[in-house]
Amino acid sequence: MEQIYLIEDCNGLKYVGKTKLTLRQRFRKHKNGKKVGDCSSKQLDLENSKISCLDIADSYVEARELEAFYINSIDCVNIVKFNFDFDEKEHKEYKSKYNKEYREKNKDEINRKARKARAIKKMQKEADLLLG
Repeated sequence: MEQIYLIEDCNGLKYVGKTKLTLRQRFRKHKNGKKVGDCSSKQLDLENSKISCLDIADSYVEARELEAFYINSIDCVNIVKFNFDFDEKEHKEYKSKYNKEYREKNKDEINRKARKARAIKKMQKEADLLLG
């Protein structure tokens, strides 16, 4: 299940998105800037905004279609406007290029997080051995 949501700020700017998280969790991520890459929602005054559910989808495909519908129907700040003739191959190519650029730009941070995760896993393994 995914929710299609709307964030609206005190200036009337709007952002549409979709999430599997609770709206509260997703809103917190927007406010903390914890979204990969640049998000259009950064144009909003997120400290003076509210989030609301527009729709609920049962599958990823339905969620993508609903999100596209709302983005195209609402005057919102979303940079990416969807075409209803969604080309899955084009989307995969765009996403692949975007992810590659992100990994290149954030290489040090990604490596730091990976080292930390490996260290935690190693400590958990050692603790399991000690506890038997």
